[in-house]
Amino acid sequence: MKYRFRIIASMLACLASNAEAGISLATWNLGWHISQKEAGEWIAGCGKRYDLDLASKTWLPSSKTDAQTGWQIDWRPRDEAIKLPWTIDKMPPCNIYQDGMRNVIPVTAESFAARSTQISQLIAKDVAADVMAFQEVSGEAAVREALGGLSLQYNVCSYEGYAIQRLAFAWKKSLGSGGTCDVNEPLSLPQNGAARRPRPGLRLMLNLGKTAVAFLNVHLKAACVSPLEAGPENRGQLESEQKDCVILQQQIQPLEAWLEDTARKTDRIIFMGDFNRDLWHEIEAAKTSGKGARVDGSDPKTALRAESKVRLLLAEINDNDPPASALVLSSNACTKSDASKAICNTAKTARLSRDDRDKLALEMGCRNPVGLDQMLVSRAWPKLPDPLQSLKVAIAPFGVSQSATPGSAAQLAASDHCPLRMELPNP
Repeated sequence: MKYRFRIIASMLACLASNAEAGISLATWNLGWHISQKEAGEWIAGCGKRYDLDLASKTWLPSSKTDAQTGWQIDWRPRDEAIKLPWTIDKMPPCNIYQDGMRNVIPVTAESFAARSTQISQLIAKDVAADVMAFQEVSGEAAVREALGGLSLQYNVCSYEGYAIQRLAFAWKKSLGSGGTCDVNEPLSLPQNGAARRPRPGLRLMLNLGKTAVAFLNVHLKAACVSPLEAGPENRGQLESEQKDCVILQQQIQPLEAWLEDTARKTDRIIFMGDFNRDLWHEIEAAKTSGKGARVDGSDPKTALRAESKVRLLLAEINDNDPPASALVLSSNACTKSDASKAICNTAKTARLSRDDRDKLALEMGCRNPVGLDQMLVSRAWPKLPDPLQSLKVAIAPFGVSQSATPGSAAQLAASDHCPLRMELPNP
């Protein structure tokens, strides 16, 4: 009987230890990650030959032996009227893997499988968390393959439809049997019609003990990154007429509405993903310019009028109204070395020089080590660390694609993003 009590006491101590450990989080953009089955179809399509019909400006299947393969086609033609063999909503472009000399690497089933294995090894070693948000995945099958041997430990949710660069969550089954996912369609701007839409949002609702926690996963419109960027194209100036900033501007209202709706339904919120927007640069821009969230100076707590433009995304959506929606932005730290730590700190308040960007990308192993991926946590989170920090995980040497050589097979980059990870106390 005493032995049984010792076993029970040991189990209770273990459970108590796990409870005190808190919760771990991760977010990772996996860069056009599709399932092995989908990869087979994609590789076959890229291996076919095509001729450009000049009259219709359309790449058509060809039986000519000297016609170009999909690997050789320019998937970002200067002439936007040119129609590609398929839309990149349905399948990735064929030229996404390129070596250091920008030579396109024709993918094989074997090289793609090796890439998936590398991703699963990176997740198991450095990324695996209680809740993980993924971007640029085709669906549940792709995520489970990325999880590898850990897959059975996780629930996974994603969705179908929209474009193939989808969102997904994976959360440990040990967190409980609950968990519901729903898609936020307004973020994909359906009012803009059938043209290629930005990605929707994905929300995971979990009960952690007696606390209802919502996890929001986003991948916002790209190419409107930093308000500190200057130039004739107004890249990064959210209020400008630059085409990508116009789309991101349209996403702000549904983004804030989603956050406020979530605040009414849950106790705590974690907002994470690829924002494609440097939120720390927004904070710096506000400090140096003294300008508010909106161009017209109106209060971000008031309804956003159709004619009113937002200058700072974070200040607009994180206006503390309602109070339960108030969030704290985490600071992304790079700890691979003293050099990477220093460059990451500099990146919070200034645009990096090309030399520093290259140094950081080389050391961390990804082309986009900082500036795009973010985590925000409810200000009301108990015992929230101050300052709030998240860790950028290095993926070198697996973030670089290399062409095949006589002595080695081709290597496909695991991703152009480095994962972001955080530990929090229990909610």
